[in-house]
Amino acid sequence: MLRKLTALLAPTLGLVAVVGAGFSAWYFGVDDIANTVNMDVELTELADGTGKITVNNSGVTLKLVLDQGGFVNKDDVTKGISVVNTSNEDAVVSDLAANYTIPESDYNELNSAGTLPTITTTITIPSALASYVTVKTGGDWTIGTDTDAGDKTFVRTSNFPQSATSGTSGNEYVVDLNVDMNTTDGVNELFQYVTGQKPTNTDAYNSMSTALANVGDITITFAATFATNN
Repeated sequence: MLRKLTALLAPTLGLVAVVGAGFSAWYFGVDDIANTVNMDVELTELADGTGKITVNNSGVTLKLVLDQGGFVNKDDVTKGISVVNTSNEDAVVSDLAANYTIPESDYNELNSAGTLPTITTTITIPSALASYVTVKTGGDWTIGTDTDAGDKTFVRTSNFPQSATSGTSGNEYVVDLNVDMNTTDGVNELFQYVTGQKPTNTDAYNSMSTALANVGDITITFAATFATNN
């Protein structure tokens, strides 16, 4: 039987035709057009396992910006996507800070029994958006199993540190769950366009806008899954 401690980050995404502050418009030699995806963050934590998952998103309203990255980069799928915080003048977001903590005594007991939890982070992208945007894989992230609705998932498994550290209530093990989503020189650390799907002309852009008009939610789920004998 599996028991799971889950913190679910569930942004709501909507599509608007405005240019994000500090970002260039799409340009195909005819008109300037731009596209952004708004992400209004809500956090729900279900504490039914051992330890605690903490997500630091206080004062953060995320927006996923789908941009061209400048005409010179119109064919470069790695450039043009960024995540900004609309609660801070569209400042580029470097990461989503999160961690899983477990008291040293609980860790030692589970470790001795060979039942330490599996710590995962799962990003789920709705199928319509996943036709255009993907998570970069080959490093920490791997492709997961599609949902019943056809949404794409990407999974990262995190390891426990070698030793405990001092916490407010005694020694504890802290697993770093930070999600790097910084953008440097137009390249986002987490997201990129799907190969062949970045719009290179007005018709392709309009098709993307139509496809994303009623796009669902992107979710980031942090979970500690325990194997039990119950």
